[in-house]
Amino acid sequence: MQRLAIMLALVLAVILGGMSGADARKLKGEAAEEVAREAANYIASIETLAASFDFVTPRGKTPGHLFIDRARQAIRMQFGEPLNHLLLVNGPRVQFFGGEGTVLEIGAEGTPFAFILRPVESLETAVKVLEVEERGDQIFLALAEDGNVEAGQVILKFQREPEWRLLDWGAFDSKGRFTQTVLSKQETGLRLDAALFEPPQ
Repeated sequence: MQRLAIMLALVLAVILGGMSGADARKLKGEAAEEVAREAANYIASIETLAASFDFVTPRGKTPGHLFIDRARQAIRMQFGEPLNHLLLVNGPRVQFFGGEGTVLEIGAEGTPFAFILRPVESLETAVKVLEVEERGDQIFLALAEDGNVEAGQVILKFQREPEWRLLDWGAFDSKGRFTQTVLSKQETGLRLDAALFEPPQ
């Protein structure tokens, strides 16, 4: 439980504000899983992604830069002021380097990182689809670690029309606290230097 709570608090999920609405449609079960597979196929089509982000918590907003290389099974999240954190995902390993000197290492298996790096496989083995909400051309996809839903949930927000695009993600931890990562200036298909995903010396 602590493992997933740390992951959720630091990384994944979506803008949930105002998820209710007259044009909103909530899906569960097979219908929700079908939409989740569409989202997974979209993420699987991305080889690399670079983006700016704003990491939003109740205490304020921190800008940063995100790099994803799915061939390398790697993610880098570099947080700017005031946090100055660095988070690296390399295959099954997640390393967190806190701006104040804290260093943590945990396993990525069974966490929502699997959906970013192995989206199609993770839906079958590691991630549970809790609910999907369709609102206009936007999709809200709620996920949790399979068998450990009580630890927290992640909600990914996508644009579906005119084409799929990951907009942001947010997370509720086991205590109901919410963090949000809003993407901007996205670029795909770039050649990313392997050194981006190496831990600091």
